[in-house]
Amino acid sequence: MRYPAFTILLLLVCTNVSISASNETTPSLDEVLIETSLKPIQNVSYKSVLHVNKSPAHWQLDVGAAILTRNTLSSSPILIELAPQPGDLLNANSFRFNTAAGPDISGIKYRDQDLFFDAVGFRYFDVQSMAAQIFTPTTGVTWTFPTGSGGISNTQNVDTRYTSRLYSFEANLYHTVEESQIRWLTGFRWLQVSDTLGLVGTNVTGTQTISWNWNAQNNLYGWQVGADFPLIRNSSRWKFSCSPKVGLYGNQCLGRWDDGTPAGTIDNENSVFRNQVAFAGDLSTRLAYSISEAISIQLGYQLLWLNGIGVAGDQPEVLSGTTIATGLNSSGSAFYHGALAGLNFMW
Repeated sequence: MRYPAFTILLLLVCTNVSISASNETTPSLDEVLIETSLKPIQNVSYKSVLHVNKSPAHWQLDVGAAILTRNTLSSSPILIELAPQPGDLLNANSFRFNTAAGPDISGIKYRDQDLFFDAVGFRYFDVQSMAAQIFTPTTGVTWTFPTGSGGISNTQNVDTRYTSRLYSFEANLYHTVEESQIRWLTGFRWLQVSDTLGLVGTNVTGTQTISWNWNAQNNLYGWQVGADFPLIRNSSRWKFSCSPKVGLYGNQCLGRWDDGTPAGTIDNENSVFRNQVAFAGDLSTRLAYSISEAISIQLGYQLLWLNGIGVAGDQPEVLSGTTIATGLNSSGSAFYHGALAGLNFMW
């Protein structure tokens, strides 16, 4: 059988290619892995690698309790003794508050490390049952209020109860410094401080004869700045941080007072409102111990100082009955402090 020359040439070329391919060696798996590992990583920023190694979690949630008390109030007369020994019969600085607990919840969402604000977070806590009580004997005593003009002498004792409630909510933006791991923050904060001072006078038979009540409610709206300083960073299980914050606020302060004879009735009921510039300084510390990769136990301490607020203990000196002596006193201060305890979850 005869074949054209072109067909014979094509068969020779294909045969030569097949033989050459069969002589090539196939690289082993180890050689492929070594070659791949030596190639540089493409399109991956150094900051993103740091972010993954530094904080693999995307969310952080703290659930616990704030166990706080309120410090002694500033000196302000509440009852004035006219006879037999003129002077202060009851002063606001005599109250000693108990310790009370309330919920403390906070959370942080970590974002892209390339963003200037690489995390957002919030915190809410409240303590509603801080209280103090004083019994003042008044048998044989003629007394009055700082704004009163006449004397009261038909009571055997005066039972005085002071309650204070504190609420706080904040929402912050965070910026982390890579080298020191200091996390700067700024954001909105709302604080409410509500004080109630109530007095009930009883006669020799134990009958309640007269009552007085003062309430001062403060709503602070403003902006704060601060930081979270990691004091222990290199331990695998222990972490210790300190967080100072300061803020300037507009305070909507409302003062109310009433009195009644006999006790339980209201003869006079009045209120006065004022806008006030206020300041808040906050310092908290937290010590955390990791019991697993996702859960830690936390203990800490909280300090909170407020200035430019209405305090119920300051109001008898300016507000009583139908009298507004010098208006609402909204230049007072309050100091809260106590322990923090809870659990930290990361995922």
